[in-house]
Parts: sequence; C-alpha cells; structure tokens
Amino acid sequence: MKKLSFLFIVLCISAASSLAQTILWDSAGDKRLTFLQGIKHMNVEYQFDGVLVNGKTESEFLENRQEEFNEKKDGRGDNFVQHWQDVKAKRYPEHFEKSFKKTGKKNMKIAPGNDQQFKLVVKLVKAKTGEGTYVKNVPATADFEISFVDIASGKVLAKGRILNAKGIVKAKSNLGNQGQIMRVVARTMNTDVANRIAQCYDAAGTAVAKYVIRYNKEKKKSKR
Repeated sequence: MKKLSFLFIVLCISAASSLAQTILWDSAGDKRLTFLQGIKHMNVEYQFDGVLVNGKTESEFLENRQEEFNEKKDGRGDNFVQHWQDVKAKRYPEHFEKSFKKTGKKNMKIAPGNDQQFKLVVKLVKAKTGEGTYVKNVPATADFEISFVDIASGKVLAKGRILNAKGIVKAKSNLGNQGQIMRVVARTMNTDVANRIAQCYDAAGTAVAKYVIRYNKEKKKSKR
C-alpha cells in the first residue's frame, strides 16, 4: 500500500510539472502587479458560476451524465454528481495551491479567507472533460479567469485568462519495470474525470505563481 501511495504522488508531480501556460492580461488592469511588490501573503477564492462543460451549462452536463450513468447502473449517476461537487470544494483547490506553493515558495503564499490585503480569484470558465479509459486517454482542457482583488474596496486590480490548460495524469517513461506499473496506475487515475481536471488546476497554479513572483519582488536599492 505504501508503494502504491508513493506511485500516486510521483504521478501527480510529474503530470503537473510538465504543463506550462501563458496568462493573457486585460489591458485595463495593472498587468505588472505593482500592487503586490513586497507582499508575501494573499487570500485565494475559487469560483465556478456560469462554467461551460463540454459546451453545455454545468447543470445540463450533470443532468445528462446523471441520466446516462444511472441507466447503466442504478445510483452511478447520482454518485457522479455528488463526486463532481465534492472535488470542486476540495481537490481542485488543493491542486492549485500545491502547485502555487511549489513554484512560489517563500516569495508568495496563498490561503483561503479574507484576512489579507489582496485576494486571488480563480474562476473556471470553460472545461472539456477529455476521456480516460484503460486503452485511450484524451486530456481534459480548461479556461480560467484570474483576478486580483483589493479586499477592502472590492476593486479588481488586474484580470487575465489562462486558455486551454491541459490536464492528464502521466507516468514517467524511464523507470523500467516500475515505470510500466506506474503507467497502469496512471491509466486507472485517468478514468476519473476529476483527476484530469485537477491537472488543469496544477498547470494554472504554476503559471500564476511564476507570474506573481516575477513582479512582486521589492526593487533593490542601487549602490552608489
């Protein structure tokens, strides 16, 4: 069991680290994030309202999946809907924050709440679930809206978009027999759509952290 848990950890890390994304910033905001210079802590919030899933509203998507899966096995569709809601509250935030922390390190830390000066709002705008079977894997993709908000005034200081973030669990291919086992585990993990979408949050967390630490450092005083 310990070996299997280790494989899961390695798989998640390798999948997240292999994905890089660009942020497209709205021209009206402060895309250089000058308001974050010297700031070391931010709050973070996750939003899902109005999200389109596979080209449909979230409610339409869940209705269809619930009906389709319940026809195949009684209760399977109901479980899918419950699982879909559960991962939005826990798994997706965990993946985003873990990747942000890994990249941001001590330069910037994020946590839920409203006790800091600024808040990072991560909104899922559009998602395609991809496909995960034991013979075929198609990555999930996601579009995110990223906003930096002054908590006291509610003013949006900067807003950008991450488009087509890809998410799929991959196994390392250079580990011999162990690598073969990991590929089997990866295929198993990819049968859960939540694991594929979670990798999109990994990619987004890394991209945002890289951009933030690029601009939030205090300017060094020039030597005379």
